Amino acid sequence: AQTNLEQATTIYPRYAAAWYEMGRLLEQREQLVEAHRAYDQARAADSKYLPPYERLSFIAFKESKWQDVADYSDQLLRLDPATYPDAYYLSSVANFQLQHFDVAERHAREAIRLDPAKKNMRSHYILGLALASQQKFAESTTFIKTFLGAPPAGTNVEQISKQLAQIEEEAARQPAGSPSP
Repeated sequence: AQTNLEQATTIYPRYAAAWYEMGRLLEQREQLVEAHRAYDQARAADSKYLPPYERLSFIAFKESKWQDVADYSDQLLRLDPATYPDAYYLSSVANFQLQHFDVAERHAREAIRLDPAKKNMRSHYILGLALASQQKFAESTTFIKTFLGAPPAGTNVEQISKQLAQIEEEAARQPAGSPSP
């Protein structure tokens, strides 16, 4: 497959789909630097071809390159704001890590809205953390409890339960009816 894709991109260097498929092949082999280059070639060939933006977001996420995750996912969402709930999730995590809590909140809410089947419950968790970071403790607990009600495999439930307890303590200290900042 790689030989055929290399031939296709040699014959027609602006073949975005071939570059993308080359990137997928390389990414599956854990050759992330080469996959990144192939995805960049796909974007250069057709800047409106969406799949490379999503894959670049995932690669940056694996590498904890938060600004890159935010940049790639935001580019994807500008091109198509309705089809990629995972892009909203990735953007929310990246913006949380970058301490852009309002953007993290907004994008986590959108990820949840676009995922009615609740395939990615992690969006609830990141929304809860973003809200807590903005001192919206009572609302935060609701989303973290929702997440804990259906944690994905591998979730550190004990650690998240401790975070929830701390947030609940903060919520109890917050005067009733006090406006959130």
